[in-house]
Amino acid sequence: MTRAAALACVSRLMRILGRLADQNAQSERTYSTRARITIGEVDREIDAVLNLTDLHAVEAASREGLAELVSFKDPLPEENYYEGVATAAGHVAAGLVLARDALVDEVVSGLFSARRLLITGPSGAGKSALAFLAGQRTRHACRWIQIRRCSLGDREALLRFVNAQEPDESSPVVLYVDDVGTGAGREWDFVCELAGSRPGVLVLGCVREEDVAVTPHLPECRQVRVVLDEDFARRMWERLKAAGKTYWSFWKEPFEQSRGLLLEYAHMLSRGQRLSAVIEEQVSRRIKEGREAEFEILRIVSAAGSLGASVSSSLLA
Repeated sequence: MTRAAALACVSRLMRILGRLADQNAQSERTYSTRARITIGEVDREIDAVLNLTDLHAVEAASREGLAELVSFKDPLPEENYYEGVATAAGHVAAGLVLARDALVDEVVSGLFSARRLLITGPSGAGKSALAFLAGQRTRHACRWIQIRRCSLGDREALLRFVNAQEPDESSPVVLYVDDVGTGAGREWDFVCELAGSRPGVLVLGCVREEDVAVTPHLPECRQVRVVLDEDFARRMWERLKAAGKTYWSFWKEPFEQSRGLLLEYAHMLSRGQRLSAVIEEQVSRRIKEGREAEFEILRIVSAAGSLGASVSSSLLA
């Protein structure tokens, strides 16, 4: 232990002992009922300080891509955002994501009351966008960490990273897991267990409605369902129309054809075609050009991705 770490340990223990002494002085307690600290608690406090002073260990989760602090202040301009780009916090900061105040209110209130919340809905309904809108709303009240990967061997590094934020009731941390159903069950299991043991930890995840039934810790979670409604569809059409990015003269027809899917609707407004038609066109072009190898890659990678697995590029080649 370095001298600086030792001094930090002493300082922390002195603060705890001072608080306990104040409690004993301000109340009439007998010897057997007075406030005290055990040897085990002393060891735990020392371990907590040492974990925070070992920067290499604390930063391992970030360095290895397991988790990252989410920033809502850095805009991420994206010219083709409405053509199907996955939503990130930077898109919210850039003003690209339309407000959904009623749903954001429901997510925020549910998150703080239930401490575990799932945003559900069909694929392409705007679940991630809603999550980041809620993050922007609460960015001054709590810190957001996106958990990207968590195997059994990653848990210690993630735990150190979260503990380094020193979450408590007055300064909570939200652990966010995107697309829980596509192999992220281990991540969701980890954050829910952590929320159960740490008062200052809140967790939020997005899950497709077909995967809700098999999501871990489901009985403990509040759920908010998101779909594309007429008011939001109209506002999106008005924005794209004003920017000259859609040729549709009215929003109703593409809305009805989109079947309630935000991704499909946005694609139709911006490209004038259904997403399935675009994909069919791309497939036909590759068949004509003899690019069958791309289909083989898609077949293997999509199957692995549906199970949450990764594929080695060298073995794939």
